[in-house]
Amino acid sequence: MGEVEEFDIKSQTGIIWLIVFGFLYIKVLLISLVLYLLVFRSLALSPRKNNPTILTVLFIFFTYLVDMGLEIEELLTLFGIHVHSTPNCRLLMYTLHGNKILQAMLVLFLLYYNWIAGYFKTYRFEVITTKFYPLVILGLLLLELIITIHPAMRVKGHESGKYCDYTSSNEVNHLDQWFYTILLPYWFPVVFAVPPSIYMVLKYKEADFIEPRKTQVRLTLAIAAAFFLTYLLYYLLLLSRELEALTVSRTEWQHLLGQSVWYITQPMFALIGHAWHICVPALTLVLDKELNKHLPRKGEKKKEIKLDDQVNQVNGRVEEKDAEVDLENQQYNSSPATTVVCIG
Repeated sequence: MGEVEEFDIKSQTGIIWLIVFGFLYIKVLLISLVLYLLVFRSLALSPRKNNPTILTVLFIFFTYLVDMGLEIEELLTLFGIHVHSTPNCRLLMYTLHGNKILQAMLVLFLLYYNWIAGYFKTYRFEVITTKFYPLVILGLLLLELIITIHPAMRVKGHESGKYCDYTSSNEVNHLDQWFYTILLPYWFPVVFAVPPSIYMVLKYKEADFIEPRKTQVRLTLAIAAAFFLTYLLYYLLLLSRELEALTVSRTEWQHLLGQSVWYITQPMFALIGHAWHICVPALTLVLDKELNKHLPRKGEKKKEIKLDDQVNQVNGRVEEKDAEVDLENQQYNSSPATTVVCIG
């Protein structure tokens, strides 16, 4: 096989390639925003009390907003609008690593919460978890801070302000790449997600869950499956790239996983990964029957219009009959037969 030409990301073609996918990212995220707004609308109309599963879906919306901000920042950088000072670089590094790790932790929380709730089969556990849910989120955010603060402090802004520099050695950077970009956001959560997923799938097949636990378990399994499936290609690509970097000699197959394939496939697989933000609100609206009932439907408007027409028709007929009766009474009262003569 002949040598593959490198795809130069700094060339005009490479920048246009990334800009196109940047706008596709924004389009996908805007679709997600519409679906999330429908979820908020259904929750506002639903009389049901919120549970930790739905509250976690709402907090995933917060991570969606962070992803939206990161994509806008990346798009502005491609257009040459950037200010990469040291505080900005550290905040950017913290957000890049932390948001992915936080999303994985939220998925694991959904799995383990519903696993424990399904095991104990008590409504009291759900009430307690809902009551202390702000503390749960605070704990996850604190854990995110502890995990990602170290790599965030090892970057600084370049003097030109055009990009960020690493202040640590190449060995430390390589270790950070493995730990914070590959293992923590995806592969470790995959391992930890297996036990609760298997338990809930088996119990669900045995019809061991009743409503509303059944809906929460179904929604949790769907969200977790969507997370791991949509990001699978992206993290397989990252894993392959790091494994390829560990090899001393490069074969033809390894060369295909070089810079050219990386710059071409990385935006494509990242776009597929962003589809998870579409899956979360869409699955919530489809699998939660209570929320699904409050979705806006065209059929309901047509039924309301037909019902109003029927009521107006009935009212019109009643008015016509009343008018006919009044006319008959008036004719009768004005006729000579109504004049009665009393004799004696």
